[in-house]
Amino acid sequence: MGFGCSDAVAVPGSSPPLCAGRQAGPVEGDTLLSVSVHLRARPDSPGLGWVNRQALRAPAERVVLTRAQFAERHGALGSDVDEVRAWLEGCGLRVDAVHPGRRRIVASGTALLMQRAFAVGLCVHRGGGGEVHLGRKGALVVPSGIAPLLRAVLGLDGCLRVRWDDGRASADSLVCAVAAPGAASERALVDAVIDTVHDPSRRALLVVLGFGAPEAEWSVQGMRVVEQTLFGAGAMGVSVVAACREGERWYPASARHAIASAAVWDAADELAAEIRRTGYPLGGTISALGSDSSGL
Repeated sequence: MGFGCSDAVAVPGSSPPLCAGRQAGPVEGDTLLSVSVHLRARPDSPGLGWVNRQALRAPAERVVLTRAQFAERHGALGSDVDEVRAWLEGCGLRVDAVHPGRRRIVASGTALLMQRAFAVGLCVHRGGGGEVHLGRKGALVVPSGIAPLLRAVLGLDGCLRVRWDDGRASADSLVCAVAAPGAASERALVDAVIDTVHDPSRRALLVVLGFGAPEAEWSVQGMRVVEQTLFGAGAMGVSVVAACREGERWYPASARHAIASAAVWDAADELAAEIRRTGYPLGGTISALGSDSSGL
């Protein structure tokens, strides 16, 4: 692994969530895997406590950051990116993409290399419907010098049972963007939220999350990254509405910085119409009162 037990630190919140599937055996060592490594905000970031106070102002008076401004003030520090990248490559993993503004590095490698890099045992789980997904036991472990730079490592478990809201997409595409994960995994959902909120080509003022999963099936680190992203969305004038079901506690709908709705598409149209009518973004802060910027 390249570091001794005395130098090993667990990534906070990386213990795997509950999994309804049963263990079906180990993962083949040559299986190719990919992870999203999420970094801390630059240490000199001014924080996002000011976002909550925006809700007390009239829309025309609210401060809204551009995507570029947010990346510059709250993105990952270049030296953090370089240090984490060097460590990943030193573990034999390939760095496939680096997104400093989104505080994320994407890396890939074999299951054997992943297990060595994060000091974890990977296995195959089989669900009740015969579906097969990746599983693991225990938290992810990294060198003590790397741990403070990380906020999450996602992609080494796949027990999330995603619920989808079968609805239509909002017609107001100039205002509204729909997060569409490419797969039903925690990592895919988190990446979809991040990429939709930060997409400079869309610059949407409203993001719709037509999916969710029970809170118990999310890892603490996964929810932490989503919460940070939704709080950051408010700084860029972006509101987020998330699907939920009556009587069920879904995440991200239960996040402090999301607007939960059992009729997510109707809610999206209503909010989009309000943005069109006033000519100003809602700022995301309508759901952020009383929150803080801990860990951001």
